[in-house]
Amino acid sequence: MEKVILKVETREESGKRIAKDLRNKKLIPAVVYKGGKDALKLQLAVADLTEVLHTKAGENVIVTLKISGGDSEAKDKTVVIKEIQREPIKSQILHVDFNEISLTETLKVNVPLAAHGEPEGKKEGGTLEHVMWELQVECLPTDIPEKIEVDVSKLKIGEAVYVKNITAPEGVKVLTDPELI
Repeated sequence: MEKVILKVETREESGKRIAKDLRNKKLIPAVVYKGGKDALKLQLAVADLTEVLHTKAGENVIVTLKISGGDSEAKDKTVVIKEIQREPIKSQILHVDFNEISLTETLKVNVPLAAHGEPEGKKEGGTLEHVMWELQVECLPTDIPEKIEVDVSKLKIGEAVYVKNITAPEGVKVLTDPELI
């Protein structure tokens, strides 16, 4: 799993006007959640977040936040992206929620599925229908796979691959219903 460093600054104020002012300065408001504790309010550069999202891991990337400003309690935090709010038409990022994690505790994430090989049934005139695009898995943050490949080369017309037939990498437990196609 890829780990990246993201420089952020603490912020005190919140609200629509503050968020709008931050966006005009090419900054994004963000928060970090941990357990039931109060959220830590942050701001970060749009360009820095875009760079983080364009790693191979995408939104499943492990991020080390280098926090500056504010009180002495704010220090480096290891996080994953919980949610990215986007403007619906232009798709620009409006807000980011991070979850603070421990590298020794498992977490649940969605991992993309990728078909591998050409099905035998396709040679007979069939088509491969991709029904599911990701699996929910549970693993340590450092074991999150970039993607899970599914071998479809032996599929004939009318056959399917079920979740229970997918072999996950070592240390990764599949949580998705095993009877789904």
